Amino acid sequence: MSLLRDRILSVSRPLEHIPVPEWESSVFIRPLSLSERLELRRLADDDAEITIQTVIRGVVDDAGNPVFTADDRDWLLNSQGNGKIIEDLAKAVFGASKKAPEALEKN
Repeated sequence: MSLLRDRILSVSRPLEHIPVPEWESSVFIRPLSLSERLELRRLADDDAEITIQTVIRGVVDDAGNPVFTADDRDWLLNSQGNGKIIEDLAKAVFGASKKAPEALEKN
């Protein structure tokens, strides 16, 4: 096996801590996989659905477990006073998905 391949496959992306004072809590975000990003691309004509699905897939707890499920879609979409928070979380997930893992940046 290639040492380069082994190094690449061993890289993991850490979760990013995001305080959400409006919810008196914090969440973590994780980068989306290529498969998830391609799936979201199919929703290209629906910005709201892309935002909601990004939050469902990318917002996790400190163990990496999803905070939201598909059952929370309507709440995420319609909850008053949380629109900006949800948009900001989606932007953070997109940002994390574009960053190179530190282990690869150093080499």
